[in-house]
Amino acid sequence: MTVTKKIFAAGLACALLAANIYAQDDWGSDDWSGDSAAASENSGSSFWERFKISGDANLAARWYFDGENASTSAVNAIPSLKLGLDYDGDSTKFSSKIRLDEQTLKYENEMILDEFKADLFVGDFVLSAGKMKVVWGKGDKLHVLDNFNSNNYYDFLMPDYLDRRNAEYMFRAQYNSPLGFRVEGIYTPIMHAETYAQKGPWVPNKVTSLTNQVLSFLDTQYPAGSLKPSSIKKLSTAAEDLYPDTYKLEYGQFGGYVNFSIGPVDLGVSYYNGHYKQVSANLTGLIAAGAIAKVAGTPYATAYNTALGPYVSMPSLHYDKLQSFGLDAQTAIGPFTLRSELVYNLTKDTDGNDPWTHNNSIGYLFGFDVGLPVHNLNLNVQMTGNVILKKNDIKDNKIVFASGIPGISTEAYDADYDPTGKYTNHKIVVQLQDKFYYEKITATIKAIYGIERADLILMPEVSFKVRDGWKATASGLFIHNFDKKENSEFYGWLDNSFIQLAVNYTF
Repeated sequence: MTVTKKIFAAGLACALLAANIYAQDDWGSDDWSGDSAAASENSGSSFWERFKISGDANLAARWYFDGENASTSAVNAIPSLKLGLDYDGDSTKFSSKIRLDEQTLKYENEMILDEFKADLFVGDFVLSAGKMKVVWGKGDKLHVLDNFNSNNYYDFLMPDYLDRRNAEYMFRAQYNSPLGFRVEGIYTPIMHAETYAQKGPWVPNKVTSLTNQVLSFLDTQYPAGSLKPSSIKKLSTAAEDLYPDTYKLEYGQFGGYVNFSIGPVDLGVSYYNGHYKQVSANLTGLIAAGAIAKVAGTPYATAYNTALGPYVSMPSLHYDKLQSFGLDAQTAIGPFTLRSELVYNLTKDTDGNDPWTHNNSIGYLFGFDVGLPVHNLNLNVQMTGNVILKKNDIKDNKIVFASGIPGISTEAYDADYDPTGKYTNHKIVVQLQDKFYYEKITATIKAIYGIERADLILMPEVSFKVRDGWKATASGLFIHNFDKKENSEFYGWLDNSFIQLAVNYTF
């Protein structure tokens, strides 16, 4: 365990211990009376009665029917189990969740403990510590300013919003004012980056491409015997430590959120200071090696060993520093519930001319939901947008090397580069839901359409509550691109359409 982890673990333990001591009923004056023994016995009885154990067991069978190998693809079994333990005291609450599935057992053991937190209620304050998921913004399971928790795309978009968020170790303080507003502050000493599938159909194309670049850089451009021993050592060390260690205090996050109402409108103002959860790559070395080799007529290996060295190195990965300034609002007008979010994302690349750092951007969300006058139909429509600022610098920026080596455009390598040349990203998300048979049967169809890149995702689902916590579900996913597949935001996943049957038991 690193020093940072030890410091955080000790601090968290002290906070939880202090919360537990402060909240004990035994601090009352009855402890010093003659009835202390009876009081102690009653307290013990009520203590255990306040615990609650819950669980969710799920077994799904999935068949991928799209793509070249659909006819021979096997049916995948997807088991999962979640267990919860909760305690509800007079001035404290404790909750924890354990998650057991393929990802946590094979690849990410730390995620077995999905969540745990302790809440201490002190007057108008709520003090919390633990491994938590916190949602900021008024969107309905869709947000542009919710930054503290990273996404888990191990199974793409199939899990519900909270289920595909990675819990974060954090300290949280909330003040509920008698005047009707709420103030919230959060600090996390470390950060979890976005997580992806490490094998199977949902490994992101970007991750695969980056891995292939590194392997090509090592194996093809630097054949055996072509590098100096010092160069080999440098490359080996860089390859082993390619991804930054975010379990450091420098990756801590903090922010504040204020929620208040003006008439019928519920408003929120937020500030976040942390990092992007998606990795960025500095590819100066790869570009320089190619430029040197082209001018000198030598292989990459020779280029690496030249005195022009500082430019020529392994790709370095980093998580861009990020500040986000957010506004959100929600109100009801007749049968409609309207919601919106607006965020300005500020990075260190305010001039837009650093190809290895994301430009500043603006994100927004607008949407509504309404109960339709047909059966039990409910319609939910939301649109998200993202606009990258100073997009011209993505095209115009160049790397200038030593004399005799021409400058090279970094457009295709820029952190914000898009092959379509469209530096906006808008999606419309529509969900239509109905319930039948005394609400035992729920039918849902969800559609996501990417306007600029012509991506379409359809997610139909029919669930039936059998009895006593048992539920059967038939669902599926259809993913398609109407334009050039290589320009799709979901390139590499376009053959992943599937049908799924699942049985679930909740207690």
